[in-house]
Amino acid sequence: MTGRIHSIDAARGLCLLNIFVNHITLGFSKEISFSKIGLSDAAEIFVLVSGVSTYLFYGTLQIEAMTRGLWKRAIRLYVVNAVVVLLTLILIISIDYMTGDRKIFDQDIVDVLQSNGVERSLWLIFSFQQGVGYSVVLKLYMYFMLLCPALIWLSSKMWWYALPPAVLIWAVAGQFDLVSRNSLTGEPFALTILPWTLIFTCGIALGAAIKQGVRVPQSRLLTALAFAYVLGYVVFVALIAPHWPAATDWFATRNDHFWLGGSKTYQSPLRLLHALSLVYLFISCPSAPLIRLLHQANPRNILCRMGRRSLPIFAFGAVVSVAADEALFAAHHFFGAKSLPSIAVELVFVALGIAVMIAIADRRWPFQRPSRVVAERPLSP
Repeated sequence: MTGRIHSIDAARGLCLLNIFVNHITLGFSKEISFSKIGLSDAAEIFVLVSGVSTYLFYGTLQIEAMTRGLWKRAIRLYVVNAVVVLLTLILIISIDYMTGDRKIFDQDIVDVLQSNGVERSLWLIFSFQQGVGYSVVLKLYMYFMLLCPALIWLSSKMWWYALPPAVLIWAVAGQFDLVSRNSLTGEPFALTILPWTLIFTCGIALGAAIKQGVRVPQSRLLTALAFAYVLGYVVFVALIAPHWPAATDWFATRNDHFWLGGSKTYQSPLRLLHALSLVYLFISCPSAPLIRLLHQANPRNILCRMGRRSLPIFAFGAVVSVAADEALFAAHHFFGAKSLPSIAVELVFVALGIAVMIAIADRRWPFQRPSRVVAERPLSP
């Protein structure tokens, strides 16, 4: 099997930190994350990178062993997702009980449980028909693991063979609004399997290209176009949009349109192109500032250590970010959104959250053995 690619671990670790900060939706920290200056965000990069690592690990296995391993992974994801859902529900219900008549940030879930009954609500939640907190992310990965045998089999024949069916699924889903919705609240899932299949398949195809010795085209023109697109969006947001009414209208409705919008749910073409541009720059410009730090990361780098333990770290962050939002909602109510107590609450959650993530990465969490850093070891998704 292919030795571990530490730049992939580092990129995944950086995405985990960014995702955690951005999941604290009421805070100011997300305003300074790199997701605020891009059309796509860490979710797309994380999904694509996961596709790469999945192929690199499972692509050399026989179909039976590959399918068995991937479906075992799906079962593990379901178990972890169930734990995340259970802990999130306990957290929300406990906070609602302690606050009495005062509304909480996740009041919609409490209202759903009360109006639909506990048994029905729990069935819909644990059967992935209703999201709670950030459990929908693990649901997406579980579906990917179930689809992976077919995607990997196609890509093993030729690296791009899985892309045409994925493009067709993505285009049809976007055109005809084939996006699943929460059964209880009616809101569309932020990450849904059909539109997001393409970005994951792009990662599978890239992993297959690496294994098959296919080099990504190195072109100054492609690099310039990718850089212009990424930088152009920053300029558009910062300098043009505030003075252009049509741009303001586009921002207000961009999540409602597929072809010319910027929807994360539909994985709109403009958003997908932005994510692919970032990936191309990462591959074609290994000596560029910031990118160089990821390419030169050694296995003991904190980002690499986090990237190797992405599942427990994400699960922890998914629960803590909900707790942080609830605490900030209360702090904003009593002290104001920009007050020092509110800022202090967020800083405590962010600092302690990252500290515990590092402890999990180093297996200093209870009931875990300390890990040994291995310079070359198989990739795992």
